[in-house]
Amino acid sequence: MKTLHFDNVTSPNFTKVTLINPKLRYGLCDRIIIRIEAMDTLNRPKLYGEDFFRIKLFSRVPYAAVIADIFVDYRNGTYLASFPLLWEGLMYIEVLLVHPAEAIPMFIPSIHGERSYAHNYVGEFEMIDDAGVKRAENVSCFEKPPKPNFCNFSDPDVYSPFYCNVPKDKNITCRHWVAFHKDTKALLSALMSEIDETGMKILEVTRKVIQHGIGPILVNDEIDSQRQTPGYVPMESLPYCKASGPPPAHPNGFFFEETWHPFNCKVATFTHNETRNCLHGKSSEFTEILRLDSYIQI
Repeated sequence: MKTLHFDNVTSPNFTKVTLINPKLRYGLCDRIIIRIEAMDTLNRPKLYGEDFFRIKLFSRVPYAAVIADIFVDYRNGTYLASFPLLWEGLMYIEVLLVHPAEAIPMFIPSIHGERSYAHNYVGEFEMIDDAGVKRAENVSCFEKPPKPNFCNFSDPDVYSPFYCNVPKDKNITCRHWVAFHKDTKALLSALMSEIDETGMKILEVTRKVIQHGIGPILVNDEIDSQRQTPGYVPMESLPYCKASGPPPAHPNGFFFEETWHPFNCKVATFTHNETRNCLHGKSSEFTEILRLDSYIQI
């Protein structure tokens, strides 16, 4: 592998973010484009791409956010990102350097499955035996089926494969599963043991917000760009969302006041009482999965 020098690593302190063709005011459904110019730790322009950025447009009042739906890597240190403007208010843009391109070689062994500790899930099983004694056991869980015996907790309806080793205690079966959690501490410890000094420095600049950001952007409905936008459909006219196929590969909505709004359909909302009445009598496994689902709030 090519020798890596920290001087060449993308720096969140020097990388620049600019708004292309800025205006004093924008209308709803307008689109903005930003340019990211990656700089290294010596404030020199980067000449190649593959940095991993996470970019969002957000407002504090109302509390809303959307991520860039178009992102272009020109492979020369320059990137473009574009957002639709979907609500009124003062908008801000945040560019997070998740990891620089130079960190990719550190991840390749895990991506290729060359590390034996690629999993970091723990399944929790509990039961009360005939003598009234509580039995509990934690086992390793995976996104691929282990061999030879395993418990299959995959959900084909949401395209989510998930498997756990069968507990060694013969009294505990797969149906005694109660929860699972990520063993992130053990995984992080194992990964850190393989990282050299330069790799440690790279980790110090990961998940950092770019300091050269963009000021507030005013979006005002007075321009009335809704009626000027071809293909505009009012949100209330959209059909209700239905499960159909795998999730989209690109961003397909935005958060507004803690509610997710897809672009192509509307989400049915329920009160707390309606939700609890719907879940009443459901199995503990089903309700636990709902509780752990990051897209569901109960």
